[in-house]
Amino acid sequence: MPLHLDERSISRHPERPALYRQLAMIIREAIGAGELRPDEALPSEADLAEQAGLSKNVVTAALAELVHEGLVVKAAGYATKVAPPVEVVHLSTARYQRAQDLLDRLPEGTPPPLWSAFAEEHGVTDWARQYRVRAVYTVAEADAVDAARLDLPEGALVLIRDMVKLVDGVPKQLQRSVMPYDLVRGTPVEDPTMQPWPCGTVGELRSIGYRIADVIEEAATRTASVAERDALELSTPGPVWDILRIFTGYRIPHQMVTAARLRPLEASVVVRLGAGLKLRFETHLTDGWTP
Repeated sequence: MPLHLDERSISRHPERPALYRQLAMIIREAIGAGELRPDEALPSEADLAEQAGLSKNVVTAALAELVHEGLVVKAAGYATKVAPPVEVVHLSTARYQRAQDLLDRLPEGTPPPLWSAFAEEHGVTDWARQYRVRAVYTVAEADAVDAARLDLPEGALVLIRDMVKLVDGVPKQLQRSVMPYDLVRGTPVEDPTMQPWPCGTVGELRSIGYRIADVIEEAATRTASVAERDALELSTPGPVWDILRIFTGYRIPHQMVTAARLRPLEASVVVRLGAGLKLRFETHLTDGWTP
């Protein structure tokens, strides 16, 4: 339903919050109560200013706060709208165990299934038609950060993989994956045209004889950079998850494996939309062997 304001909607009392915060609160509460529905257009900034007896700068500041919170969408030349509903994704590291279990059950010589946790999370039912990865691979010397994550000497060769994952042509995730080059040199894993890989990175590592034992993930939220907004086709600033993931594992067979023989196999930084993403963290991947 339309948003209606008048000069009594905003208090000028000095102990009340700033004018723009009061206006943002009114709109926020209207969205939360369902009085303003997803994709519904708000009155123009000029109309809001006139209705509430505010300056246009105050209205602009209020809308900017709501845009930052992901509650409204504002684009040049278009009406400001209530943001569309966001599907909540429950992201658990148990997805790596599932990929590992799928690969464990495959008879020798059988190709892995066209499945990945990312594809499942995004409702991909037609792998070839719906799921695509734009990938650029580079062999380079590890900087201090990558060397520390992969337990390599600084300057060691690594394969850097910059990827944009798309579903139905819409970019959903950015990923910068780094792997020790001695692991993948001369294998299909260093070929970007092989993306998307069945069973994801777990499947890639298994294809070259490595098994994951542990997963470390760290996550933080921040505002998307301009480049990330462009890559994810975001029309307005908003929060993103910054997720660091490190896979540690060993070469198969593992009869003589000890904890000392585990090594970091891959480190990724994943950037995903912050709204609608719930993270759940678990740790150890089981296979009957405990270091």
